[in-house]
Amino acid sequence: MRALLATHWGLTGAEVVDHHGGMNSRTWFVTAGGTRYVAKSAAGDWFPGGVPVPLRYRHAVQADYFARRIAGDDLTGIADPAENEQGLEDARRALRA
Repeated sequence: MRALLATHWGLTGAEVVDHHGGMNSRTWFVTAGGTRYVAKSAAGDWFPGGVPVPLRYRHAVQADYFARRIAGDDLTGIADPAENEQGLEDARRALRA
């Protein structure tokens, strides 16, 4: 799971905890960089269009998150506003790919 998170989500050094409550799938709680995610392994036919659909959704949510942080001058957990700008740019780049 850690290798998949690093390769596909760009999360390295993540804490991964198995969650035994998933329905028809395996689920993990993932914590990285002070942010908590849920990773889910499900049959490919659950997502019309495959994995790119939820991956694009993730990038859209990331763009919204950083745009709100920038608009609210939120520096929680970071030392420099440039880190929020970088997060937004990373999301934009991923959405354009």
